[in-house]
Amino acid sequence: MRRTFLARLVGWIGLAFSLFATTVHADVLFDWSAASSLSPGVKWVKFDTTAPRLLSINVVQVDTWTPRLRFTTIGRRNDWVSNVSETDKFTTRQWINASQSTNQPITLAINATPWSPFPSEDSVPANLRGLVVSEGILVSPGQNNVPAFIMDDSGVPRIQIAPPSTDITQIDTAVAGFGIVLTNGLPIASSGNLEPRTGYGISADQRYVYLMTIDGRRYSSQGSTIGEVGQWLKFFGGWSGINMDGGGSTTLARWNTSTQSAQLLNVPNSVNIFDPNSPEGSLLLEQTLFQNGLLPNERSLGNSLGIYYEPVPEASTVLLAFIGLVALVVRHLPSSGR
Repeated sequence: MRRTFLARLVGWIGLAFSLFATTVHADVLFDWSAASSLSPGVKWVKFDTTAPRLLSINVVQVDTWTPRLRFTTIGRRNDWVSNVSETDKFTTRQWINASQSTNQPITLAINATPWSPFPSEDSVPANLRGLVVSEGILVSPGQNNVPAFIMDDSGVPRIQIAPPSTDITQIDTAVAGFGIVLTNGLPIASSGNLEPRTGYGISADQRYVYLMTIDGRRYSSQGSTIGEVGQWLKFFGGWSGINMDGGGSTTLARWNTSTQSAQLLNVPNSVNIFDPNSPEGSLLLEQTLFQNGLLPNERSLGNSLGIYYEPVPEASTVLLAFIGLVALVVRHLPSSGR
C-alpha cells in the first residue's frame, strides 16, 4: 500500500537522522554543479568522450529528497496474467505523452526491464523478466538470481536480488534488470560485447539515483561492455549499480513543456551500422540515416521507469506534516534530567 505524504516525510527525516551517524564513502569524480536542470531535483548531462572509444552518454541525477518527486513504472494490462501477459508495450515517448492526461504526468522516463517474447509485434503483450511493482501492485513476480531497482514506500532506493519470495508490502516501485554491476563502489570486471547500455545507480547515502544511457552501434557512439556500465555509474556518483535492458531498447526521454510533447535525450538504435574496419563509411552511413529520419529508431518496450510530481498537498496536509516534524524533533531532544 502506498504511504501518505506525511508518512513519506517522516521516513525521509528518519533517513536524514541516520546519515548523521554514517560516513559517505562514494568516490564521486564527476562535477554535477554545471549540469542542466530539467525539473526540481533532476539534473541532466550529455557526456561525449573519445576514451575508451567514441561514446555518447546521457545521465540524469535524481535527488530523491525532492518534495513530491515520485518514481513509477508501467502497470498491469487489463487482461493481466502473471508470467504470461503482464504489460502492454509502448515506446518511452508514447508512455510519457499518454501520462499527461492523467494525475501522474511523467516528466522523464527511461527503459527498464527486459521482456519476452522478443521480437514480436507491438500488439503482443509483454511477459517481464523479474520483479516489477507499480504503485505497490505486483506486475511481475521476482525470479531467482535476478536483481531489481526498488523504491520503497518511504522513498528510499536500493538494488538487490529479488527472488519469488520477495516481500513487496513496503515496495512502491520496482523494476528488474539483468545484473548488478557496482557494489560498494566496486565495479564488476569488464565483459560482454560493445552494445548500447542502460544502467541505474544509487549514491552511497541513498539520496541520489543515476539513470544512464550509453548509445551504441554507430560510429559516433560505439557502445560499452557490461562492466563499463558499472565503471561509468561510479564515475557519475553511483555506489551501487544495475545493468538494465539495453541494445535497441536503450531510451531516455523527457517531457518538453515548450513543445508539449516527449523529447528523446539519447539516440535509440536497433541496428548495428558501425563497422570498425570502415570508420569513414560508418560515419557517412550514420549521417545519411540521420538526414533521412531513420535515426533515432525508437522501440516499443515492455517496461519503463518514470518520474512525476505529486500534486501540491492541501493546507491541512501540510499542517499535519509540520506537526509530525515537530513531534519527531522533540523526541530527539536531549532529556532535561528530571
